[in-house]
Amino acid sequence: MLKNKLISKALNGADVSIAIDRSRCMRMRFNKNECPVCTSNCRAGAIQFGDDIEIDAGKCTLCMVCVSECPADCFDIRGEDLYGILERLRKIQNSVP
Repeated sequence: MLKNKLISKALNGADVSIAIDRSRCMRMRFNKNECPVCTSNCRAGAIQFGDDIEIDAGKCTLCMVCVSECPADCFDIRGEDLYGILERLRKIQNSVP
């Protein structure tokens, strides 16, 4: 997919990860809440819930959908800010076949 190639190329060499603030997550704060937003939007299936929220680094594509879709803002980009990533994407948008 073109989108995955662009993201992969933009993040190449950058030390980017997704941080989780467990205290903001509605599932963790309210025992009976079944907020499905992050898990239903993660196409890679990298987000799992148990006693804590976990992102499987092997599955995560760093698409940042969880960061943008979480209504409680419990996910955040660590290592580079969103504007830096967007600038990289703008610079390389025409270089991916």
